Amino acid sequence: MKREVRVLHLITRYLDGGAEKTTSKQINSLMDSKEKYEIHLGFGVEYDREQVNHIKDQGVSTVCFRLIRHFNIVSNLLAILSVSIYLSNNEIDIVHTHSTEAGYIGRIAGWISGTDVVIHEVHGDPVTDDRNTLFNSFLIELERICARVTDKIITKSKIIRDTYLNRGIGHPEQYELIYHGVDLEKFDNVSPHRSLLDSGVTLLYVGRIEDGKGIFDMLKAYESVYLEANVEVQLLIVGTGDLIDAVRTHVRQHELEGVRVLGYREDIPQIMAASDILVLPSYREGTPRVITEALASDLTVISTDIAGIPEQVDTDSDHILIEPGDIDELCESIIKTINKKARGDLQSNSTELEKFSSTQSENKLIELYNKLITDGLEQ
Repeated sequence: MKREVRVLHLITRYLDGGAEKTTSKQINSLMDSKEKYEIHLGFGVEYDREQVNHIKDQGVSTVCFRLIRHFNIVSNLLAILSVSIYLSNNEIDIVHTHSTEAGYIGRIAGWISGTDVVIHEVHGDPVTDDRNTLFNSFLIELERICARVTDKIITKSKIIRDTYLNRGIGHPEQYELIYHGVDLEKFDNVSPHRSLLDSGVTLLYVGRIEDGKGIFDMLKAYESVYLEANVEVQLLIVGTGDLIDAVRTHVRQHELEGVRVLGYREDIPQIMAASDILVLPSYREGTPRVITEALASDLTVISTDIAGIPEQVDTDSDHILIEPGDIDELCESIIKTINKKARGDLQSNSTELEKFSSTQSENKLIELYNKLITDGLEQ
């Protein structure tokens, strides 16, 4: 009797970000598929215990590689050995890596241990203008090296795929486009969260509260918007992360009475139904799931013109993309959108959302695994 195909999903941090949600969805898809998989989930020293326990309850084997740390080069080099030993001892057939550090650790470990199939998933472009030029060059060279021992590279947008190819990372045949999947029906005709309804305009931020997300750019822009707008404007901040205490301190010290820091929430569809404009002024992203969710909720989106976001947002309608870090443009875009809403001139969303649906993403992933199993494991 043929044994189950053994898969290790390896991710740098297992918290509450978009990459983690995609990884969890993929694991669930594999476990529900016709092919029998034995799923392992590996993660670094930063993880949410509750989320790990939840996925363990579904029959997934979990392992914390304590040497995998966010941008700690020495520790991560040592982690390659521990991951390689795990792959060999557990006879892993497929290693599927997520995020930058886990990406190079898992792929090199897979090469050392002779793992049959190596997949890397790019959730966002790690090379950004707000990072050191030398460090960016190092990351690009590392990706070029690791691509040589990678069977498939999954990207979340055509733009990121083309960017990687232009940098000399891999070759076209290695790439697969699979968008972040969203359960679109959850955001259709949802009743708004009543305690968050406001008589004026509600701005919304949903995501990790950490460096690179433009949180303080948004707060600075809000101060100006609050003074200049002709209506009451509230800002809801949903999420958690390293900077949440700093954000709460900033709100308190600047007496931003219209800002509500809600922390981690499960009721995102209801919160979006109570909101008008999604503001995501990030410096680093991939193809953010939250933008698709906002579009499905018929919110107007103001975000940055980076990574895969232009594939999601149709700027021919009333959605606006700005340059990262341009606080004046962010403020002007918010006021422009508020004024259009007041006149009743906002156009409804025109983006084709079906390609971002969970069903399409899950089907593409299963098709890819089936092909790799046929081509790789049965040779």
